[in-house]
Amino acid sequence: KVVSAAWDATYDPMRNIKCDPPYDFWSNMSGSKCLVGWKMPKAYVLIWEAMQWQLQLRATHVPWEKAEIKTVVTTETWMEIDGSEFTPGTSYVARVRCKTPDDGAYISHWSEWSNTTEWRVPPGASQRKESLVLLAVLVSVPLCLGALLLLLLLSSFHSRYGAASACPGTLLRGVDPPLPGQTVLVF
Repeated sequence: KVVSAAWDATYDPMRNIKCDPPYDFWSNMSGSKCLVGWKMPKAYVLIWEAMQWQLQLRATHVPWEKAEIKTVVTTETWMEIDGSEFTPGTSYVARVRCKTPDDGAYISHWSEWSNTTEWRVPPGASQRKESLVLLAVLVSVPLCLGALLLLLLLSSFHSRYGAASACPGTLLRGVDPPLPGQTVLVF
């Protein structure tokens, strides 16, 4: 009697890895950024230096199906998210999962999602950057207008009274009409 094998002979365990999820997931919203971090499953620390991480984040009122996903391959177990990606006064929730890097030797499937972490973006948090842009515009517009006015006044003065040359007897070509005996400077 022939007994069939309990497994597929073509099955390669190194190409069918199911990772454990990251754990101790945390977040810290401060200033204009949010820092999220997690711990790598201990079994993988000695095997892989870098892992492929997938962070999923959303406002608490948005379903997971519409959440933003960020995927990175890194040795770090944290990620910094710029505060401009958030709406002030809104609460957010995130989770992370991992798999081995796609380096050819190992192939894995995504782990289950980690526990979630939640943070609230303070009211007016992203408005700081907008305030700086507004301040730059408010300062630069009057300066540009002032420079333009100065150029117009100098042009008007030049056309009415002529230009006094820095060196007597020296003229700039294209600006002053040369008179007999005067030197023309070319720049």
